[in-house]
Amino acid sequence: MNFIAETNKYARLLETWKNGHGFSDREALQDLAKIWDEFKNIPERKKVIYQGALGDLPKTDIGCSNCIFDMLTMVYNWRKILEHEVPQDIPNVPQATIETVKMSFDIPQTFPSVDYNSLKMHQIRSIAKKKGIPYTNKTTKEELIQLLSEKG
Repeated sequence: MNFIAETNKYARLLETWKNGHGFSDREALQDLAKIWDEFKNIPERKKVIYQGALGDLPKTDIGCSNCIFDMLTMVYNWRKILEHEVPQDIPNVPQATIETVKMSFDIPQTFPSVDYNSLKMHQIRSIAKKKGIPYTNKTTKEELIQLLSEKG
């Protein structure tokens, strides 16, 4: 069953209904109900729609306004879902394969050469912290610059 092809002739009615206008074509409503009842009983779709309900589901009651609203909502939403679904059995076209590629990025931990004398104390401490150089509050600026120069 090609759900999109069968509901294409009602696409404009569904769009206007979704935009807040009524659905006054009773024949179209009955046809959509038949299409929906057939579609919702397809085993693969039934698993998705009703989480694996067993047996046949009851037909859509055209006299029930809530049932009609639910049916139109489901038809509209399934049309949107199936527009992007790739059919499984296209003749003369080989099935696509999905390849997973693992990528790794090796980012070297290099720091640009900096004139430490032109930096303020809090900037030097920040660089020392990033490079893993231990210091205390009593460590002077000159000592930190020397430790940074040794570390590279």
